[in-house]
Amino acid sequence: MSIEVAALVKTYGEVRAVDNLTFTAPSGKVTGFLGPNGAGKSTTMRMIIGLDHPTSGCATIGGRPFSDFTNPVREVGVLLDAASAPSRMSARTHLRWIAQAARIPRDRADEVMELVGLGSAASRRIGSFSLGMRQRLGIAVAILGDPGTILLDEPVNGLDPEGIRWVRDLMRSMADEGRTVLISSHLMSETQQVADRVVVIARGRLLRDMPTKELMSNVPGDDTRVRCNDPGALSRALERHGARVRREDSAAVDLFVRGVTPETIGEIALQSHVVIHLLTPVAADLEDVFMQLTSAENLQTGRTAE
Repeated sequence: MSIEVAALVKTYGEVRAVDNLTFTAPSGKVTGFLGPNGAGKSTTMRMIIGLDHPTSGCATIGGRPFSDFTNPVREVGVLLDAASAPSRMSARTHLRWIAQAARIPRDRADEVMELVGLGSAASRRIGSFSLGMRQRLGIAVAILGDPGTILLDEPVNGLDPEGIRWVRDLMRSMADEGRTVLISSHLMSETQQVADRVVVIARGRLLRDMPTKELMSNVPGDDTRVRCNDPGALSRALERHGARVRREDSAAVDLFVRGVTPETIGEIALQSHVVIHLLTPVAADLEDVFMQLTSAENLQTGRTAE
């Protein structure tokens, strides 16, 4: 069931947290929901699942508002705040209580505990969990009802590299099964690896809603990677022509050149009697694209991101 956000507005007094926002998170895709702190991502997700009421506009899941679902745990899995789980309750009891309320077999609680890597900690009180363990428990709650739609707000917060990879693989497998997956994250590299689409917002406004590859192709990188037989001589020649040259570290062979075109680099190398072995533009990554988009928005509004 796809998520449809249409002309969504949310105001708090004179503050417009979400400003005429429209986007789609389609079925069978992972949609990355990106924006600076204070951009309105969490507010939007809360409106999608009915925790906040929009000032105007609407948000639907499979064409229906969240309030229409009679057993939402089986339809829509949600993780908004992993810290909200009751600290005195054990992880197993917490999941079984939710399962019982949603008319889900008790065995499913134990199944998802194993799936998220908390099987050995099932009897521990949630208050003793680390942030990463709480995140895993929150994801267990989200997938407990085997829902067709998943919304996760910062799901990798507090996870170690192995946990981040596990979340990435889980989201990818769910989308491949035809489910709708909407995730917000500050980790651009992870979002770039898993998201089929990205929705970028700033100050509650939509900046982009498109396939990740298309967005990346629209924003060229700034650097050119150069490998040659005499990097020192080429660096000096390029800098005399106003280029900025850097290396990843002092022992690195490759140069990263900014401020001149690859064609100019080749001409300067020829004039300097330097043999080029590699000359290629470096594609921008999602973080570069995100910074360019949000910086442009800040310039237009005359304000900086929170």
